[in-house]
Amino acid sequence: MALKKTTVLPDDPSAAKKFENILKTVPAVLMVIRGVPTDAQLDLADKLAGGPNVFRRVVWAKNPVHIDPVLDALPVAPGVKHDPDTAALFISFIDVVNGTIQTFDDFTKASISIGFMEAQVAIGGIQQP
Repeated sequence: MALKKTTVLPDDPSAAKKFENILKTVPAVLMVIRGVPTDAQLDLADKLAGGPNVFRRVVWAKNPVHIDPVLDALPVAPGVKHDPDTAALFISFIDVVNGTIQTFDDFTKASISIGFMEAQVAIGGIQQP
């Protein structure tokens, strides 16, 4: 599996600093995967991030305990459910959590595409009609 748009975070405390750096320096909508999906699910997320000129990226934290404090500090848009068991979060250009996928069973082409779109159209953490 050749991941083109996925950054795999280290499985140690340095993951938090690397993730914070991505938030500060990468101008993209992020899908943050927490835990271990199947290879097919990870490949699907990577492909749905689009080509090289699409401002979408995937960040994979196999052990999310290292980045959870950073995620917990981000603002969450109204109506978005984010809890410690959330499998994936979608973060807008302005670092607001604008969508989630609750379980790996819910990883589908539709749920990933919708998550990216919700984060892309978010302005100030508010979904635009």
